Amino acid sequence: MMVYSFDRAVEAGPYDRSAIDFLDSLRPHLARAGIMAARLHLERAKSAVDTLAAVGLPAAVLRADGRVVAANGLLEDLTQHVIISAFDRVHLVSKRANALLADGLSHIDELPSIGVLSFASLGLNEEKAVMHLLPLRRAAHDIFNGAACIALVTPVGKLNPPAEALLW
Repeated sequence: MMVYSFDRAVEAGPYDRSAIDFLDSLRPHLARAGIMAARLHLERAKSAVDTLAAVGLPAAVLRADGRVVAANGLLEDLTQHVIISAFDRVHLVSKRANALLADGLSHIDELPSIGVLSFASLGLNEEKAVMHLLPLRRAAHDIFNGAACIALVTPVGKLNPPAEALLW
């Protein structure tokens, strides 16, 4: 949704018909500008997760409600751990990890400025991973247009994985 507000001093009174007609003539241009701005924000998010994919990190940009803004192919391929369901909501296969994800997203703004929330996730076939939520702050919050965090999933290698007690 885009909202444009054209305010003026109360003393100037309401807009006259010619001003309204002029503003109406700007509507298609403002709509295009708004769509371009929204797409630019989406492209920035896609670029960030694609860059993380280039270094081998499954990642997504998430809103605080768990909706995915952008995800890379590595994350989408981790179906043994991550599910992107209806309305682009992200869920984890592990009920315990999914509850931690939901709680972490609801409190993401309360993390210290250098805080990262990490927790274990047990996927299908007992495959282990660690999910990291990196809060977006200051200018990054603006760049990603209201996104709350970048989520990274680090699958734990099958060769000598750490004991489950260390992960939980």
